[in-house]
Amino acid sequence: MADINKSRDQYVDAYAAVVEVPTIALQPMPTQSPVVGLARAYFLVDATGAPVTSANPLAMVSTPYAPTGSWWQYAAASGGIVNTTTAVTIKAAHATLRNYVTGVQLTADGLGAATELVIRDGAGGTVLWRVKISTAGISSPVSITFPVALRGSAATLLEVATLTASVTGGVWVDAQGFVAA
Repeated sequence: MADINKSRDQYVDAYAAVVEVPTIALQPMPTQSPVVGLARAYFLVDATGAPVTSANPLAMVSTPYAPTGSWWQYAAASGGIVNTTTAVTIKAAHATLRNYVTGVQLTADGLGAATELVIRDGAGGTVLWRVKISTAGISSPVSITFPVALRGSAATLLEVATLTASVTGGVWVDAQGFVAA
């Protein structure tokens, strides 16, 4: 197995044209996991053994799920979805990519009739997620994060809808996600 600790000179050959490289070393991250065969993770440290920070040119920036340029957000209309089963597009289709939903926030007035709120893949398409909203509504905003993003089909819009007209009161849905293959 190759030595993961490299001197400055070994890195300069490969990266001299890109950035001035300080002396660094890759150190194994401590792990408490008893899982056999678990891949070991590494982090960068400088010559003193201190973790590399964002001031260092070798620092890595990461975001959960996807690169920052592919994120999208949808904010509910000011009046919410009121007494209708007509769907609302929360993310338009992209020619070749899929839409993913990573989180939603919900609120609802007291409703004249209980309803189900759904996120669908395509116009009138497959239900990816649903929740029942009682006539009491949702007075405090509820935030739901999907640890595994809801995945739409390629080149297909995402929509949100109430399956039963609420009679009175509104339902508000905000959503976030990203676009990827």
